[in-house]
Amino acid sequence: MSVVRGLSPDAQRRVAPAVAEKRGLEPRRFRPRLSFGYLQDLHALVQHLADRNFEERVHLIRSCIDTAEAWRTQLRDLGVGSDDLAPTIVYLASLRVLRDLTLQGWEAGVDDDGVFVLPPSLRAAGEDPSEAKTELRNSFRFAMADQLLSPSVAAFVQRMEQQGIAAVFADGPELAQRIEDALAAGAELGGAIRPVLELVDPTARDATTGIRLQDIWRYSRLQWSIPYQSTPGRNLHYLIRDDAGPNRPIIGIAALGNAILGLNQRDDALGWSVRSLGKRLDSASPAEHRKIARHLVAFAREQVTKVFARDFALSKLSADEKVRYLETVEAKADAARKVALHEAGDERTAEYELIRDAHNKVAAGNAEDVEWVKVARTQLYRRKRAANLADSLRAIAVFERAGIDEDPLALRELLWTEDGRRAVEIVLRRIKQQAIAENVMEIITCGAVAPYSQLLGGKLVAMLMASPQVVADVRKRYDGKVSLIASGMAGRPIVRTPSLSVLTTSSLYALGSAQYNRVRIPGNIVGGDTAPGADIRYRRVGSTDSFGTVQFASDTTETLAAAARLANGKRRLVNNLFGEGMSPKLRSLRLGLDALGLAPDEYLRHHSPRLLYAVPLVTNVDDVMLGLTRRPRYVLPVAGGHKTTSAIAAYWAQRWLAPRLDRTDFLTKLRTVRRDDQLLSRVSSDLSGSAYAASHFADDQSALIAETTLRVSNSTGPISFVERLYRNRNSYADKLTLEELEWIHVDMGLDDFIIGAAGEGRQIIITGNPGDGKTFLIQRLRERLEGEFNAVVITDANAESYSTVLEAWRSCENNKRAFVLAINEWPLFELRHVARQAGFEPVDEAVRQVQEAVYYGSAPDTERGRVSVVDLNLRDVLAPRVTIAAVDRLTDDRFVSDLDAPDPATANVARLRTERVQQRLADLLEQAARRGQHTTMRQLMGYIAFLITGGTDSTGRLLSQKDDRYLYANLAFEGGEGPLFELVSRAFDPARVTHPVYDEELWRGTTDRNDWLDPDDVPVGAASCPEEDRDRCFKMAKRRFFFEHVAGAELLRALPRDEEQFDRVLENGLQGDAQLVRDMVLAVNRFYEPDSKKDDDNRLTLWQCHRYDVQAPAAFVAMYYEPADGMEVEGPSHAPWVTAWLDDDLRRVTQFALRTSEHTGHETRLLIDRELYLTLRESAVGLGRSTWSRSVARKVTRFVDELHRLFHEAKPLSDLEIRNVDNNLRTKLQVRRDPPRYQL
Repeated sequence: MSVVRGLSPDAQRRVAPAVAEKRGLEPRRFRPRLSFGYLQDLHALVQHLADRNFEERVHLIRSCIDTAEAWRTQLRDLGVGSDDLAPTIVYLASLRVLRDLTLQGWEAGVDDDGVFVLPPSLRAAGEDPSEAKTELRNSFRFAMADQLLSPSVAAFVQRMEQQGIAAVFADGPELAQRIEDALAAGAELGGAIRPVLELVDPTARDATTGIRLQDIWRYSRLQWSIPYQSTPGRNLHYLIRDDAGPNRPIIGIAALGNAILGLNQRDDALGWSVRSLGKRLDSASPAEHRKIARHLVAFAREQVTKVFARDFALSKLSADEKVRYLETVEAKADAARKVALHEAGDERTAEYELIRDAHNKVAAGNAEDVEWVKVARTQLYRRKRAANLADSLRAIAVFERAGIDEDPLALRELLWTEDGRRAVEIVLRRIKQQAIAENVMEIITCGAVAPYSQLLGGKLVAMLMASPQVVADVRKRYDGKVSLIASGMAGRPIVRTPSLSVLTTSSLYALGSAQYNRVRIPGNIVGGDTAPGADIRYRRVGSTDSFGTVQFASDTTETLAAAARLANGKRRLVNNLFGEGMSPKLRSLRLGLDALGLAPDEYLRHHSPRLLYAVPLVTNVDDVMLGLTRRPRYVLPVAGGHKTTSAIAAYWAQRWLAPRLDRTDFLTKLRTVRRDDQLLSRVSSDLSGSAYAASHFADDQSALIAETTLRVSNSTGPISFVERLYRNRNSYADKLTLEELEWIHVDMGLDDFIIGAAGEGRQIIITGNPGDGKTFLIQRLRERLEGEFNAVVITDANAESYSTVLEAWRSCENNKRAFVLAINEWPLFELRHVARQAGFEPVDEAVRQVQEAVYYGSAPDTERGRVSVVDLNLRDVLAPRVTIAAVDRLTDDRFVSDLDAPDPATANVARLRTERVQQRLADLLEQAARRGQHTTMRQLMGYIAFLITGGTDSTGRLLSQKDDRYLYANLAFEGGEGPLFELVSRAFDPARVTHPVYDEELWRGTTDRNDWLDPDDVPVGAASCPEEDRDRCFKMAKRRFFFEHVAGAELLRALPRDEEQFDRVLENGLQGDAQLVRDMVLAVNRFYEPDSKKDDDNRLTLWQCHRYDVQAPAAFVAMYYEPADGMEVEGPSHAPWVTAWLDDDLRRVTQFALRTSEHTGHETRLLIDRELYLTLRESAVGLGRSTWSRSVARKVTRFVDELHRLFHEAKPLSDLEIRNVDNNLRTKLQVRRDPPRYQL
């Protein structure tokens, strides 16, 4: 089995079948910085790619791109700014990168650490190189399709073919016949094929078709498997034509451009590296050594004079101070430019316009009109000048300290030091820049078109690029031209003297016989240099690291550029200015990938390593490249011109064409190459029906958008009702219609009770806290109460005066008429004061029923008169059936049917409708209810509404673009405001509960997906998230686990043991639990005295203290003890008037009582709720004293103080215990009352 390094064993098993051919490949982690929802979508997509063929994988990715693009368009049309679109733009860029990689043969998968991608395999040594070439060509078919199928290129191809461009290409049968006739006549092959070099003039046209030569070149270049990208700077395009054929058909094309600066192996070969210079010095004579050393020093000093420096304050500074000053200038200029770019945003800066204008004037031959000093003073060139000048001064200082002027031979020794190597590197870099500007050009395009490609026409084109005709063309085109960058640095026009001495290029393929292999032109073919070894040949000097931009489609590049701008404060970091830096497209892609959180070097390496070649045209190449001479000695005479070109062509025919014609079947195969088959329209047609055809090239972009069902709205539909239930006064019952009240009504049995009591003519007082639903309850029944029972109904006592309420109540009492009043608890107590003054007793009865509704021990008296109190404060609205019913109400179709699919509320509703999530939510709120804090119905409805809508409207939710802010599982624990949210947060959060098994699986993303509610929607493992997001990712996964995983309820059972014990105490009943009494007695004893013995649980020591200020007491005294055997624990009971309307499952039991025995007819109780129980458990084991709340401490001390006061018996002899708190000393003494004495 193949081994893919870096993958877990499980992932190895999953990907091994697909990568059996890929030995030893390193997976690349694909972890873009996505919002959590988009990250989830990416993982789901990659999982769906498994076991699918190439076309299906591409189709799935493109479908996701279409959906995301439609989503972005809708948000943009809504008026969403580009800053707010960043999450979607990053997701789109990530999808497009994944698509492009897939089209090139990369394979994506998911393992424990998240998404990975495997690069395409490279053929091992010894395998068929032709297959490797085919694989490489196929890997770039997507890029070819991206170019050919783009609207602009498709229109260009159509226009060219309509104008008859086919006439300038040869047809295989015609070419074969010409060759056959020449062979039959015994004539030279030069009569059948007469290659000529034709420099493309932008205005020149073909004599036969009238088509511009530049368009013929472009059309021919579009036939390449790798798309063409224009390059800034110098460019010469060539057509190689056959003067022997009809219409002078195209043999091939070529182009020269600026050579790339950073190629280490090439630099080493051409003498521009410290290593190569050292080797040259080792073999040099002393005279040559001195010459080189003095040249380096002189060149460095000359560079100083070529930099505009009038705006630098350097005159009074030492050498070291100058360098430091210039480094500061460089940093400040760079910062100032970034600020200007940020402030300009989408607009161009004045600096850009100035430099662009200079570029245009130079290109037009009007360099004298450029204000070069202004260009030099721009922040871009100020930074470049400061850096350049600082480097030069630094190098000169090193040379002077080493005494190179006096002892040039010391240069070799200097290269052994770090400072010396750095100084020489600086100078060599400047020498290289000059040589590349004057003596070196890159062959950026070189090849033959059909049918000449069958004749090794590519080698012919390569040979013709070394013709003296090309050297002359370069000199003619650029002699006397002003250099933009050099002039900007100097603040004055700088003219280069072109003397093309070396060509550089790279092969398309690293394997097999490339067209440059063994290409050689003898120096003596037309009277050139006849010395032995004097020839021109393509010399292999190394290979590239295979970095480039061709592997990304145009829409990917655009989206990456957008992501980069958003990540960098909307600055235009890439301005396509010549002189700004390396390839603008490469920089843009690098910045974009970095903005995504992807390592640029890993994805800019396109896995088609290329061989590097250098082609010296001169015999003194080493001296020319090092700048030791400005007089190149050409191998071929420059004056040869067209004659030399013809000689090169003849040599090609003899060396390469003739052996090819010796093959018996060659001409037969040549005849099968038909011109019409090579037309780009045919190629485009084939590509348009393949997986390589990108959907974004559809003619009508609006059609794609029209297919989406997204309708972004500002929540004016039914969902707005649910949104208002969270912290909005418009959700109060008096603001709602009867229909709206019915929409959210949860029946808890009260309707029947109220109707029944009204039928008996009773006075129904509905009380509780604000938000309990008093007005809501009566408002719904009001019409029936008034119509059927002639009841007097007051829905809100706060809206009436006390006298008005009492008058209505008294009237109903006298007339035995039903009376219904909604009144909060405190106003009811206030009403009692007014009623007593008026002698109206039913209000006292109502207050008594409130006060005695819950009791311990003996039951209270039964109801008096016709008063029935419904205290909604006693109702547990967090009971499971209420929670589930409320969820069902708020997720009803009437509210959510119009929600858009991308709205997070849609997914929240879908989850909240499932039985598992509803039950877990009910368990969560039931756990919160055990804390004893009262929750109102309004708070419950607001909480559930928040879980659905996130407390905002549709627009706000859509703008989140799939981050986790509006996921119900997160909304349950964070983001909401109000007592219930705080209660839930204190009670339970899955993210704070550890699990011995599932935590690891959630971290790595290895849970069994079939254990989840939706196997296709499983949380991403935190380990696969970007490092800075992992904690957040794990928290979200843990919360979803609680709600959606089959084992999620286990987290509730993992609560601290003391909390579980308290719940068990309440659930299993309390009466007669003697052990619980002993536990509580020991805990209270240790509350005062942490080192109490374990057997001190048989009696409660009644410690007392006296304090004269706010300071804690220094000592406690105990004289009485309460036996534990006389104490009991008991649970609460509800009065009969409560059980008449409150169902068993809605009764909250949140505390129990520790009751003492009777003393002089009185009992004392300590009411123990969760907080007090947990505190006593801590005190029982001697923990947590510093964290106990004051309220808990007051409850315990008040209980002990009240119990102590019940001991009134005066004993003649009493035993006392005294304990010093500060030193924990304890002593006992006896106290005699008469006569007063004490004894230790």
